[in-house]
Amino acid sequence: MTAETWLALLLFATVACITPGPGNTLMMSSGLRRGIVATLPLLAGINVGFMALLAAVGAGLGAVIIALPGAALALKLAGGCYILWLALRLARAGPPRNEQDGALPSFGGGFLLQWLNGKAWLMAVGAVAAYVRPEAVIESLGIVAATFLVIGVAANLLWTAGGAMLRPLLMTETSARRANAVLAGLLAVSAVPILLS
Repeated sequence: MTAETWLALLLFATVACITPGPGNTLMMSSGLRRGIVATLPLLAGINVGFMALLAAVGAGLGAVIIALPGAALALKLAGGCYILWLALRLARAGPPRNEQDGALPSFGGGFLLQWLNGKAWLMAVGAVAAYVRPEAVIESLGIVAATFLVIGVAANLLWTAGGAMLRPLLMTETSARRANAVLAGLLAVSAVPILLS
């Protein structure tokens, strides 16, 4: 991969990973509800899930999903419903009480989210199509994966830190419910493009 191509990949990964979406909204919510350290399993699940999705797309799964209209529709519906379910759980949650807060998923839920997240699929398919070379699939896919992993973890940590910084301000029942409602609304809105695409 040339330096120019890698810089283009770096820009693509940065924009894709830092912009709002279901994963980043969950990271902020978890930082708010659990703090940074207790959010690390969710962060790991989201990033391991995306690496697995990227590898699967690189191996040809993306082409299969695109070729099967029924599979693409099922994926969109499952993803949209899962995100709406997470938003509902968050909207009903009260103030943070402990680090094992069950209002948000941890590793397994973060992993699953990436497989049901339309934004993650678009990122993976776009990255493979643009930056994985057919004559060097393993090498170029490795570079794409490493770039997304570093940028993804950094972006997730920024969103988590943003939520954690708000945590002391939202310990009352009223303030927590308002914050949860806003974050749940943002999470629900992130499902709309998935369902309408």
